[in-house]
Amino acid sequence: MALTNLNNNHLPAADVTAANDLLTALENALASVNTTLTAEDR
Repeated sequence: MALTNLNNNHLPAADVTAANDLLTALENALASVNTTLTAEDR
């Protein structure tokens, strides 16, 4: 989930890169708790 719609005039490139890196880290951390429920689980 990159910040593709972010107006780069408001943030320096380093901040955009840092935000994208943090979003990637968050997605990776949440992937371990992402589960698919079976019909029995529902």
